[in-house]
Amino acid sequence: MGTAFVDMEAPALDDVRRRAVGASLCWPSSVVCLRTAALLHGMPVGDDGATHVIVTGGRRPTLGLTPHFFDVPGGHVRRMLSFRVTSPRRTAIDCLAHFSFGEAERLMAWVRTRDILTLDDLSAAVDERAGQPGVTQLRRLLTLTAGGGLS
Repeated sequence: MGTAFVDMEAPALDDVRRRAVGASLCWPSSVVCLRTAALLHGMPVGDDGATHVIVTGGRRPTLGLTPHFFDVPGGHVRRMLSFRVTSPRRTAIDCLAHFSFGEAERLMAWVRTRDILTLDDLSAAVDERAGQPGVTQLRRLLTLTAGGGLS
């Protein structure tokens, strides 16, 4: 084994990056998603300490990895360092659908004021996800913000 420099004073984001790299080493075909992806994209969400990843097959949570089993088209995945992560737009929509309503409301205001997500994007997500978990919350957020109010 070789040696490497590790900055022990690195900010908390570096911990999230290290966990994402670790996830890609454990589950090479995984895609970092949800809360972990939001942190990597600089979104103001809390870190639950888990690494959320989209995987195929019947994986079980292990070693801080939380598997999720939903489809993400290739156009919604980006490469970051040595791992794959959902795009900022896809990450925002997934988080809005699956977070508690209060946290989703706060995130909605943040992503809308930074042009990460438009009302048209949210409307399209509601249509695309018809019948899936979280679509009711997305529809509610769309209705609440359609008039331009964000807080």
